Amino acid sequence: MWTWPRVCLQVNRTQAHLPLRLAGGQVHVYFSDSGAMLETDAGLLVSYDWSHHVSIMVPESYAGTLCSLCGDFNGDPHDDFHAPDGSLLPDPEVFALSLKGLDSPASCSTVGTAPLCPHDREGRYQSLAFCGLLGAHDGPFQACDELAQAQVHMENCIRDLCATRGSRQILCEALGSYVQQCQQHGLLVRPWRHLVDCGEWHPLHASQHILPARSRKPVPPILWGCIINDLRVATSGLAQ
Repeated sequence: MWTWPRVCLQVNRTQAHLPLRLAGGQVHVYFSDSGAMLETDAGLLVSYDWSHHVSIMVPESYAGTLCSLCGDFNGDPHDDFHAPDGSLLPDPEVFALSLKGLDSPASCSTVGTAPLCPHDREGRYQSLAFCGLLGAHDGPFQACDELAQAQVHMENCIRDLCATRGSRQILCEALGSYVQQCQQHGLLVRPWRHLVDCGEWHPLHASQHILPARSRKPVPPILWGCIINDLRVATSGLAQ
């Protein structure tokens, strides 16, 4: 039987394995199809793909009360880049730097302008064998085109491939990040990895369809899993 890999995390300086519950059951950390999920009983949902993509979702009851990197959550994306002094900043790079702590051990610096891509390579990365698959109207991501802003993701994907000379790993991570956003909204993503030579994340003969869990307001929890010989298994261990 195929099982999720054992990943060791450090929680309050103590090593632990997923899944686990913390704070008397108020915090649940578990596997999703492409990373780890942290869910609290207050409705906070944080996902991490073990690489570079972090997603944070909160209930609508927090609307207009957030600040910092999450923006103010007031429905207007044009006024989210506020510095700690309250001033509105022009772009995300300046905004992120304004929030860096003076005593932070992390080194976050601008790496410069992305290198220009030769037209032949850029055209190749725009094809359906690479980033262009994101925008294919009859492709595997068709259901989440408008919601997840396929054009923006495709442009970012092409830029990343130009900077890494067509890294297959970067391509797969970019597409996987897009899939994760679609799945968090309960949208169906058809099998896609074989179309771009990204290998398989799931057991043999399993499909890549999402299995939404039962809705729960205000933030519907999403469980990912696979279908093996017509048996649906969710990652939480609950059969559907």
